[in-house]
Amino acid sequence: SLFKDAAPEFLRMIVVHELAHLKESEHNKAFYQLCQYMLPDYHQLEFDLRVYLTWKSL
Repeated sequence: SLFKDAAPEFLRMIVVHELAHLKESEHNKAFYQLCQYMLPDYHQLEFDLRVYLTWKSL
């Protein structure tokens, strides 16, 4: 699995992302505000996850 070795913080970020979709279906400002509310370092984790996934694909 792609996330088998992922840090728990990344998994938490993914769960927060999916939970936010229960209230906001689009990736709009309200969606990201909700993510940030549930997980204050959401944006940094999202960036770090993208770097991690890029590294895994090399």
